[in-house]
Amino acid sequence: MLSDQQITKINEIAVSMAHRQIESKPPFFSQIPDSLVKDSRISNDAKSCYMLLHSYCSKKNLTKYPTIELSLKTMLDHLSIKDERTLRKRLNELKIRGWIEIIRQGKMKPNKYILYGIKKSDWNAMVNMHKVQLKLQRDFDLIQRLNNKLTSNHA
Repeated sequence: MLSDQQITKINEIAVSMAHRQIESKPPFFSQIPDSLVKDSRISNDAKSCYMLLHSYCSKKNLTKYPTIELSLKTMLDHLSIKDERTLRKRLNELKIRGWIEIIRQGKMKPNKYILYGIKKSDWNAMVNMHKVQLKLQRDFDLIQRLNNKLTSNHA
């Protein structure tokens, strides 16, 4: 029979081992952007595909556009989708809506998938908007400098 001290020591060691295990291999969660969750034009199966792809990412941050190499067979093993044709339709659904990019690698090689945390079209619009903003700021700065030169020359 173990004493109370021995049981306490075993519990402490077990907790310590569990903490080390979690630190060495932290539990990750598959993510899906809120706007994708709320998009009623995308099927739940397609959303499940996105989540599965994200679960295979080494980087769990959606803003970094992770790239995943995953076979259709592996995806079929994990999803409730029954056949490869339906799976391809769901992946294409995500691609058309701008949530993923599919990079074909040729026969007998799995495709690569790039995941976007926001729609690619929205991202491109944001980048273009920032470019315009930077150009406007540059033009404003140039006008200010010219104005300062003109006023200092007249003084």
